[in-house]
Amino acid sequence: MKRLFLMLLLIGAAYALSACNFFSQPGDLQTENLANDLANTEIAAVRQTATVGADRLLVTLQFVETSVGIMQQQGTRIAATMVAAGMPIIDTSAITPIAPANDPGATANPANNLVTPVISGQGAASGNITIQNPPTPTPLATSDPNVPRLDNILLAEQVGPDDCPLGASTTFSGATTDIYATAIAYNLSSANTLSSRWLRDGTEIARYDWTPNFNITQACIWFHLPSAAVEFVPGNWSVEITLDGALVGSPINFTINADATGGADTSNSGG
Repeated sequence: MKRLFLMLLLIGAAYALSACNFFSQPGDLQTENLANDLANTEIAAVRQTATVGADRLLVTLQFVETSVGIMQQQGTRIAATMVAAGMPIIDTSAITPIAPANDPGATANPANNLVTPVISGQGAASGNITIQNPPTPTPLATSDPNVPRLDNILLAEQVGPDDCPLGASTTFSGATTDIYATAIAYNLSSANTLSSRWLRDGTEIARYDWTPNFNITQACIWFHLPSAAVEFVPGNWSVEITLDGALVGSPINFTINADATGGADTSNSGG
């Protein structure tokens, strides 16, 4: 009887233990759940960090945009101040850059510094460019230094970037293609009219009138006589320059030879 009771007691205990094991999770499943909890925690931390980083980037971008706007406003104010102070604003959109010559000696040759005249046969000036080694002006008959006047009239085959003559001559060859009558102009404006009258043996061959469209304080100007427009017949020639109808100085006499020999000299042919 006692043995039967003990056997039943042992069987009941075994069933109780198996029931406990049935309702409890296996060890590997508990480990997986713990790993999932840790991963979820790390994901939440990463999301929080990414959100903070994105907020910082947004604040930085807004700061940069605000700074750029402030700089643009300051640039506009500076430009307006410069214009109000009288500084001219140059439009560079129409300027075409020119590559420098590869020849190291290119700048040594004055012919490389030539400019092509924009208007053939009429007076022109690039503006109030500083003249290299300007000649001494002729004393004025009036005491007013601000009156319009021309000085140092010369003849040349070429002019430089400052519109001043490259050399001077009163003798030209039959192969000459261009003759310029140059002068230094003072105090000219759009109210003044200049003229050049070209004569051969006393007979007028060509006449060109010109009025500047800007004020000229002190700058070289020129009148152009091209062989493409006027036949350079050998003989004795002269040119008369007038300012507002009044002859400036004396007519400038020059010679065109029949052969291909000409010559440049440094004589002052007018004033």
